[in-house]
Amino acid sequence: GSSVIGTSYNLYNSGSLISSASGTGAPLDFGLQTAGGTYTITGNVGSTGCTGNMTGSAAIVVNALPAVFTVSGGGGYCTGSAAPHVQLSGSTTGVTYQVFNMGSPTGAAINGSGSYLDLGAQTTAGNYTVAATVTATGCMGTMSGSVSVSQKGPPWCGCILRHPRGRWWSCR
Repeated sequence: GSSVIGTSYNLYNSGSLISSASGTGAPLDFGLQTAGGTYTITGNVGSTGCTGNMTGSAAIVVNALPAVFTVSGGGGYCTGSAAPHVQLSGSTTGVTYQVFNMGSPTGAAINGSGSYLDLGAQTTAGNYTVAATVTATGCMGTMSGSVSVSQKGPPWCGCILRHPRGRWWSCR
């Protein structure tokens, strides 16, 4: 509905006055409200001094973001050897954790256990991050840090090379 000219409207959050607006004959907008609580509006007709509660209310629930843990692991690995794992220093039950490589999800999300998480071996080179989603609310957050994975080749992987001048090199 519309507001009434000559009426003053007050917005309350759980009984505390938040803001006021004068009726214009058009709908009123009290702006974005981000604090949790139950919002109600009263109207006061200036000519009579009568005050009344407007019909209805709006409840705002502020859901928490997932706790932030630190991403670790990664590193270089040689073709044919075990790939490095991405780990998370902790986790929360009721939260899922998704690994991303260069912004694209890799594998399925993993449920939090309440402790350290091994998010698996990562075989594709790139920069890995982890995002968390609270299952009950859908609130998402990014975990702290990132790790790089790179695939190494000769001379870093235990190779033996022959130098063009006839010498042999053993590499590690």
